Order: sequence, then structure tokens, then C-alpha cells
Amino acid sequence: MKAKNTATAFQRALPIEVFTSMNGNLLDVEMIFTLPSGVGASKDTVKGYLCGGLNQ
Repeated sequence: MKAKNTATAFQRALPIEVFTSMNGNLLDVEMIFTLPSGVGASKDTVKGYLCGGLNQ
């Protein structure tokens, strides 16, 4: 699945790719968030953002 966060006046929409697979009785979710060149963010900030979106 491909998704985008909503663009705002301060930030453009950024693509997020989501993959799922079954591991026994557990569902594994992998989210890939690729920052465009010239954009920087700390690993913890991005992780919090992706996990927050997944929790919604």
C-alpha cells in the first residue's frame, strides 16, 4: 500500500510505503518513509511519526 501524509502550509506531502506479512499468528508491518533530498530528520522523530500514524 502506498500512502501520503497530508500536505500543509508548512510541509509538503511525503510518500509512505506500507507492507504487511504474516509471521505465524502475528502480523508484521513494515513502513518505509523516504525523505527527499535536502530534507533531514532524526531517526527518533521519523520513528515516532510512523508509529503514531500506525496507532491511529
